[in-house]
Amino acid sequence: MKSIFSYSGYIFALGLVLGVMIPVVSDFFNPYIDIYVMILFMIAFLEVDIGKIIQELKQWYVHLYLLLCMIVVLPLGLYYSVGILAHFIPTLQYFPLALLFYQGVALATGAPGVVLNLGGNLERILIGILLQSVCTIVTFPLMLAYFGNIVTHTSMLNQYLHMSVITFVPMAAAIILRLFFVFSSSRVLLTMKSISLIFTSLLFLSCGKGVLDFIQTDVLHVFYIWIISGVCVCVSAFFGWLFMCASSMPNRISSVVMGYFPNIGLAYLFASRWTTETQMVLILSMMAFWIAFMPAIMTWVLSIVNAHHKPVPVSKK
Repeated sequence: MKSIFSYSGYIFALGLVLGVMIPVVSDFFNPYIDIYVMILFMIAFLEVDIGKIIQELKQWYVHLYLLLCMIVVLPLGLYYSVGILAHFIPTLQYFPLALLFYQGVALATGAPGVVLNLGGNLERILIGILLQSVCTIVTFPLMLAYFGNIVTHTSMLNQYLHMSVITFVPMAAAIILRLFFVFSSSRVLLTMKSISLIFTSLLFLSCGKGVLDFIQTDVLHVFYIWIISGVCVCVSAFFGWLFMCASSMPNRISSVVMGYFPNIGLAYLFASRWTTETQMVLILSMMAFWIAFMPAIMTWVLSIVNAHHKPVPVSKK
């Protein structure tokens, strides 16, 4: 019998749909997105196996390569590529900035669970979370200021402070808790996994705020945004595979997850708090829907790939 965690993608998507269809619910939970993100960061840091992390860090050059690909090459590449297309397709007008928010933030704390279920390199994804969480504090506001040409409510210093609090407070809390408690027992790990599922669901639910207003105004426009958002998420996953296409399958799986699964809740939080562009918030909400279903899509793709490469048994005469 499958556990409830096997259906996490459907639970997240359901949370987003509830947030869209019942605005009073998303309005209630939306102001606390910072808290959800910080709790999820803390749980991710508590689950880190220091010994395995140190072992994986011997390949420091691979992690440096992936870090540059994920927080510099991918966000800026998509920003400029879609920006060129936006000159010819008006519907894409707000997508370059939305992609900068989407790809500019750190890897999602839910990524290790996805990688574990798909058979990817778990330590690599954990190191990705740690490195990206620290480095994007610097790179993300810089990209917004110098590449996005975006007017924000807050100064760059306040952006740095906002991101630092969200990252370093949970990290410090995790370090302190590890000094006094052991988090390796199966019961404790199951509890943390359950807490993570709850708060990730609340995060997706909060991302539904305001979407119903767009649907009631122009449902066809929302449908176009939904389709294009799905294409953007899939393209991000493809580039994740491309960055590690010559490596082993577990490493490729981890790279794909890194590509499509930045912290969409964090991107939504910054877009909704720092800007007045409601269209970007709509795009990020639509991306969140596709991200919720990506584990199921990847499982389907991997089943096809594995079936194609399955060795043919040799008959014995």
